[in-house]
Amino acid sequence: MPSSSPFSSMTRLYHLNDSIKNGVAGWGDAATIIPWTLYHVYGDTAILRDCYTSMTGWVHYIQSKSPNYLWKARGYGDWYPQGDSTSLPYIDQCYFAHSVDLLQKSAAVLNKSSDAITYLTLLDSVKTAFLNEYIVNGQTRATSTQTAYALALAFDLLPDSLRPNAAAELARKIHENNDHLATGFLGTPYLLPVLFHFGYDSLAFTLLTQKTLPSWLYPITKGATTIWEKWDAICSDGSFDTCSLNHYAYGAVGNFLYRYLTGISPASPGYKKISIHPHVGGGLRWVKAWYVCSYGKIERSWKVTGKRIKLQIDIPAATSADVLLPDGSKRAVGWGKHRFVTASPSPCPICPKKQKSYDSLKNLVYAEIKNKNYDAVISLTKAMLGKYLEPGLKRRCVKWCDDFNYANRALELITGKKEKFKAPPDPAQIQL
Repeated sequence: MPSSSPFSSMTRLYHLNDSIKNGVAGWGDAATIIPWTLYHVYGDTAILRDCYTSMTGWVHYIQSKSPNYLWKARGYGDWYPQGDSTSLPYIDQCYFAHSVDLLQKSAAVLNKSSDAITYLTLLDSVKTAFLNEYIVNGQTRATSTQTAYALALAFDLLPDSLRPNAAAELARKIHENNDHLATGFLGTPYLLPVLFHFGYDSLAFTLLTQKTLPSWLYPITKGATTIWEKWDAICSDGSFDTCSLNHYAYGAVGNFLYRYLTGISPASPGYKKISIHPHVGGGLRWVKAWYVCSYGKIERSWKVTGKRIKLQIDIPAATSADVLLPDGSKRAVGWGKHRFVTASPSPCPICPKKQKSYDSLKNLVYAEIKNKNYDAVISLTKAMLGKYLEPGLKRRCVKWCDDFNYANRALELITGKKEKFKAPPDPAQIQL
């Protein structure tokens, strides 16, 4: 694979504007990402032992090119994003930290305690350099894109105090893009998992189910049966933009589908312990999937029936699973077949008849935020979160929380003051 290691003869097969790029972020980091991923999936430490020399070689190479712990290789970047480009040095630094982090974890697994301490110290220096160079008051200094926030959050580059605001900024960037993604090769794999991790479930589902450009479903509207290299390989007018029509990168969403939609993921390396945590939403009525791990087939399905969700799980022999159901209850199960019935998540407290008006108001809010019209944002947001919510509801659903958190963050950005809106027990009453 191109640029998988510095100065490899393989890199001479790959050109960009007739210039060869050796050892660059994202591509070159395959040296650490692939061994760690294989270990996590199969639980075999031999993979890490066999690759440890190349993993350390890659990190030492980056370190040798990074005065003051800042890597500025200027590689291929967030290839083919559908929006503003993310700063190349910023991406370099994110992946520098990510590779050091994976190497440090690998050293710990292999009981190389001295190396583990060394790389933990290096990781701290790389993160500190990142914060000093690129982050001001919780916002990115050099670049403000969906990919910039997604990488910083996915790779744990921000202190706890800055992470919620960064997640809110990511959501804001998506809303400003009419609830569409704008990421390329490097940002896309982490976008939806980050949104879910920070509680923006409904926004993640919105991105997943969009059918207009750019989105995962847009190519299907054009007859695609494969993943394209570009989001707009076939334009809305039917014209073709020269690129590969069978390219994996955006297919990284498949990992999200297994881990979050079906809820199957390893709780320990190799699936000896399995985590089952399905997320129901996005208008989907049922999901069924299976994954064959080293111990056998893990089967998982759920189906929404009226106000209930029926779940079925089949766990292979010699394993166990921790199950987190949609209603928040937990179960610990052994191998075999298991069935659960739980309450369906509360629907969004917006009356269906008012949905069109609600969406129109939301679009106006986004427009006024761009114009920094403070008074208009206040009045429109109060209308959006008050008048068009179904009265009398006491429970707040995920979608309402997303919009409410976004509105608070928008006001904070405009006024510099926090918590302008206070959330009462009844979301139909919004107070300034």
